[in-house]
Amino acid sequence: MASIKDVAEMAGVSLSTASIVANGKAKERKISEATQKKVLETMKALNYIPNVSAKTLRRGESQKYVVALFWNFDFRSIMMHRFLFGFQKKIKELNADMSIIIHPYQTGELKKEAASFTGGEFHAAVIGNADGNDMEFLKESNFQLPIILYNRLLEGFSSVNIDDHQLGMMAAEHLYAQGYRRPAIIHGTQNFPGATGREQAFRNRMEELGCEIPEPRMILAGNSVRGGYECGEQIKAKQEEINADSFFCASDSIALGLLAALADTGLVPEKAGVLAIGNSDPQYSKYHAPSVSVINIPIEEMAEECCDYLYRNMYSPSSEAKTRYFETKLYARETTERK
Repeated sequence: MASIKDVAEMAGVSLSTASIVANGKAKERKISEATQKKVLETMKALNYIPNVSAKTLRRGESQKYVVALFWNFDFRSIMMHRFLFGFQKKIKELNADMSIIIHPYQTGELKKEAASFTGGEFHAAVIGNADGNDMEFLKESNFQLPIILYNRLLEGFSSVNIDDHQLGMMAAEHLYAQGYRRPAIIHGTQNFPGATGREQAFRNRMEELGCEIPEPRMILAGNSVRGGYECGEQIKAKQEEINADSFFCASDSIALGLLAALADTGLVPEKAGVLAIGNSDPQYSKYHAPSVSVINIPIEEMAEECCDYLYRNMYSPSSEAKTRYFETKLYARETTERK
């Protein structure tokens, strides 16, 4: 296996310069872009892997292969539980000497965690919940460790994804097939590109089917059960103005709160349908009364693929970025069942 000394000699730079670039601190230390490029290309040619294990060994820590999960502790923390379940399941199947640690961060501020990528805390990373600023930071950083993105696309990075456009189309076609013609969209207060894409695809497809969605039917809700409940209270107060016969919810948490608020109206499922994105624990929507129709995001399967990818690239990181799309399935239940 190549050493940093081999990289320095082949690139024609000093050992310290090669180390600075390998540790992702080239900009900070004002190493020219030409030199950075030369060192990085040499590292790739020699298949050089930064010796993070040696750093942890010097600190007396385990040499187990450590993966950091970067995740935001907002409403998406519910999804993280499903991700961890899938990741740990795959570790067990592979009988891999791996462990996963949670690294909380604020979406949009991943750059504040830059030091952790070069400090020997972990050997690989899964990045969840990234926004445009975070993606730009990753693109410019050239960290020399395996990284895979959860439901985000970035040139040069491997990722696991769902087709948000297809999901929105699926939702629209299901509600239309069930006879709903006046849909409303209930979207979260904290949005992200994938959610925006789903809603836009839903709206476009509904319009193609002849069902316009006016502004009163574009409804904002907090990304929680409470947020859905408060939204439902507002819908009851403005029922005639909104005049919706179905609701496409950004999450099943919102849908559960909405149903609680509308329980005394007899609106759902007798007069209006509810369809949600299934990103929480599936048992809550399945066993609710009435049971909630959802389009499930296969978080566990996506996590398993992240684990498998990092396992396959533990000691020989792939130079080729790979993107895998996962199928989303619609589970039609009582809240969209027209009697």
